Amino acid sequence: NSTLQWRNGFGLDIVTGDVIAVTSWNSTDQQDILTKVFVGPTGEPAEIVEKFDQDVPSLPGLPAIVAFDTPGGFPVGVPGTPPGQFDFSEGTVITVNNFDLGRIIIDPTRLWVTRNGFRLVLGQDFTISGQELILASGPISAVDTIVVTMFTNNLVPNALAFRIFQDMRGVQATYRITDTTTTELTEPLLSVDDVVHVRTVTALSVPDLANNIFGVITVNGERILYRNIDFVNNTVSSLLRGTAGTAITDHTVGSIVYNISRINLAPVEYQDRLVSSTYLSDGVTTEFVLDIDLSEYSFEFAESVVEVYVGGILQPKTAYHIIDIDPVTVDFRQAPPKGPLDGGLEVVIFVRQGLSWYQPGVNTASDGRPLQETNTVAARFFRGDY
Repeated sequence: NSTLQWRNGFGLDIVTGDVIAVTSWNSTDQQDILTKVFVGPTGEPAEIVEKFDQDVPSLPGLPAIVAFDTPGGFPVGVPGTPPGQFDFSEGTVITVNNFDLGRIIIDPTRLWVTRNGFRLVLGQDFTISGQELILASGPISAVDTIVVTMFTNNLVPNALAFRIFQDMRGVQATYRITDTTTTELTEPLLSVDDVVHVRTVTALSVPDLANNIFGVITVNGERILYRNIDFVNNTVSSLLRGTAGTAITDHTVGSIVYNISRINLAPVEYQDRLVSSTYLSDGVTTEFVLDIDLSEYSFEFAESVVEVYVGGILQPKTAYHIIDIDPVTVDFRQAPPKGPLDGGLEVVIFVRQGLSWYQPGVNTASDGRPLQETNTVAARFFRGDY
């Protein structure tokens, strides 16, 4: 347990009804916290310049002196001394209220600034210019203390959720998950039930039976189709349970219900797709071609993305090698066997392709920003902007 001890060092009296707020941080490893302490005001250098033949102000009772460009060895710019100085400059310091934080501050609302222990307010007590903190008050005294605590500018954006559903045939489809198309069970859903009770049925899609389009939801991994939707009782019914190879099971109240109807299915260009070629083995042929050009990449990349199946069995990389990448040509170390059937075994070569969801960078698939902070078509779709 931690104990907070109030030390009344600021002349404050605590009375009934006062609110004391305590802010603490647990794990700070990723926050890159930096605290800077400034005691007294800061200064900016200024320069006094005397040109050739410039009059030097005189002291009381002494005539003005004119400085000439001949060396004389006298103190620079001191009134009352003989002429003979070259032009000169002399430094001085102007007291200011600007404090260099050593970091470019992108979001000043994340700063924690105090003066002698009292929290300062952004826009009222201080402003930020680049990496400089500027107090709104006049220069602080030599005993005043400014403490500035800074946090990383790299913030974790709000979550962006999607799911990749793979059916029993291995076909994958990507769906977005949004708050407006997600709800929860308000009554238990047993394995024998034909009605689903949800909190917000408007989060689910309306079936279009005339065009053979059912509504689709998932609950705890079970994929369920429904034919009817009831906006009065917040239910969907006439169910087809455990579709696409998922298991029919019981679900408790509060289980999350996801709408994976067509409105949440990612556009086809953002779905993974297979480019494949299929042959029948004859026990002699060792070379097989996939009509795809990977020449903008490398052989190492091609070896990592090309998959080869013989008779439905994924072949290890040691069973073949790639001898060309435009088009991709696979050469087996031993010819695939013809097998027991007259037609031979299926030899399938394929590459799984997909389109990047991110904002492209220079010669890169992403410019380094999180998907949530980009404005690509994919980002807008998964955010639920359309």
